[in-house]
Amino acid sequence: MQKLLTSLAGTAAAAVLLAGCAQVPPNAGENPSDPYERVNRNIYAFNDSIDRAVFRPVAETYVEWTPEWVRTRVSNVVDNLGDPGNAVNNTLQGKVDR
Repeated sequence: MQKLLTSLAGTAAAAVLLAGCAQVPPNAGENPSDPYERVNRNIYAFNDSIDRAVFRPVAETYVEWTPEWVRTRVSNVVDNLGDPGNAVNNTLQGKVDR
């Protein structure tokens, strides 16, 4: 129990000391909790405009023109592309039965 309390106290002390290192960079936005607000807003505006102009129409056309059975098979293929990574992860975790 003493070890646990010592460990918790050390963790709390480290958190307090590290919080003191946080600072707002110069030329930050108006909101100090998000010092990169200006950059974030510009990136969001760019991503939103590309989504509205390109990706959304392509996705809507794909859904409208492609039969559901084809979309299901494409989705299955894309899902299967992640399986090798999952297999490695499960093996490293000792979950060899998966």
